[in-house]
Amino acid sequence: MDGELSDVRAITLEEYSESQYGCKILDAALDATGLYDLSDQQWRRWLQLVHLAKMDNSVDPHSALAQSPIPELRSAVLKHQRLGRGISTKDNHSSLKQHRVSRISVPLTICLTKSDRALLKYGELEGNRNNAGYKLARNLLGTSDLLTQHRIVHHPDSHQLFEQYCDHCTPPMEDAEANTIWQSANKTPAFASRTLESMLMSSNRWQSRKFRKQRIQTRKLVFTNVPFLR
Repeated sequence: MDGELSDVRAITLEEYSESQYGCKILDAALDATGLYDLSDQQWRRWLQLVHLAKMDNSVDPHSALAQSPIPELRSAVLKHQRLGRGISTKDNHSSLKQHRVSRISVPLTICLTKSDRALLKYGELEGNRNNAGYKLARNLLGTSDLLTQHRIVHHPDSHQLFEQYCDHCTPPMEDAEANTIWQSANKTPAFASRTLESMLMSSNRWQSRKFRKQRIQTRKLVFTNVPFLR
């Protein structure tokens, strides 16, 4: 554009054919998949089910195609526009302060979206793994940056999770290809896919479950060490 070359992007050649196809044939082929005119909500749900279907044969990804998209409320739209701009309520201020004081390291995975967590767990098939990997890398970087900006300790390193995704792809992604995607994702500032408010809520739930398990384990330990009274 304007006489300048765009940034270098990794492109994988899946198959070569000398056949030529017209626009009508391509449109018909795309329409036949049922994925050509999906809303963003339906597309994300379809991808999520595709990942789940790898582990459970009873899951049908095409069930997402029959779901009608739910119109996004204006409040949700405004909330999305305020993504990453900070905390607005007194409760959230208190929650953020508690996280900073406690210095408890929060798992980075619980601050991601469900679709990103599915990518980390199941990877992606060859053909879509580069696009999915770039999206995941951007979300990992943006989420980590937002948590760091608000002095919330978290683990592990975002690149470590990206490598986990590459290893879980089918087939596993080669190092050179993975490095190209990661470097491309780092070229411009990334932004989190969730608001800080929702991350704090997830973190609070995670800490509650963690402390509950610790209390249960402590009680079991005390109970097993108490002499049996006769």
